[in-house]
Amino acid sequence: MSEPDHTVSSAPYLGRHIDILRFTLAGRPVSPVGRLLRSARVLFFPRHPATASGLILALEEATTAAQLTKTLNCLQEALWDLSTEEQAKFRGSAINTLKRRVLQPNAESLQLEAAIWLRVFVQSGQVSNPTEIFVTLVTAAKQAATRGKSSPHDDHNPYLKMIFDCFWPFRHPYQAYTREAFPPNTVFYPLAALFAQANAASVDMLLGIFAELPSLDDRAILDFLLPVALRWAHSQNAEQRRRAAPVLGRIHNPVAQRCLAELLHDRSEQVQESARESAHFGKSAM
Repeated sequence: MSEPDHTVSSAPYLGRHIDILRFTLAGRPVSPVGRLLRSARVLFFPRHPATASGLILALEEATTAAQLTKTLNCLQEALWDLSTEEQAKFRGSAINTLKRRVLQPNAESLQLEAAIWLRVFVQSGQVSNPTEIFVTLVTAAKQAATRGKSSPHDDHNPYLKMIFDCFWPFRHPYQAYTREAFPPNTVFYPLAALFAQANAASVDMLLGIFAELPSLDDRAILDFLLPVALRWAHSQNAEQRRRAAPVLGRIHNPVAQRCLAELLHDRSEQVQESARESAHFGKSAM
């Protein structure tokens, strides 16, 4: 599958994207430009000391997305002077706080901001148990889908994109986690039911998520997923047929395998290539 573009279909918020760049991994070299900007910031905007404990409390009490991001950036600066063990402790506290903020009945912009930061932590390899983040984002996607039942907007789509983006650090050549840390299929069971109410864009994201899993034979997934994958495999849209192939390659039942075999002879070369890769993956995973 192609690499994700690491963007989120939410309203742009410049403060978040600029400040995220400052939340760097411990020990990573700072570029000359980065050192210059940091020196200028210290010169013109003197920093008042803030303790890591106080910033964790401020993170709990943030009421806007801007406050959340400002607090996290201040926390990163506070962590620079601490030992590795203390950094890990406070970073873990920050992650646990963000998980709660995502699922609490906050303003949606605040929930989304906290979720984006969880994605950043996962993608930078700073989470000891990434499965917990997947669980949080899946729950958020389910909650948002429930809220959106009476809304014309596809509110849960940003969370689906973030879930998909969190698979990135499991891939070569940017692998930050071992396959042993990969979340089990049970984590994604709640997403399968979303097919019933999803529009085309959300179906595409859901298929992309499930195509990241090693196998899709779980009944809790298959009952919802297989009818959609078969429908897309027979679509007049070549892109939909191409997107269906990786899912079919992970389903080991006769119906799915026959459909995948048909895609091997599709009129589109891109669909054929996707089907060949999926068939090879399916055989190697058996």
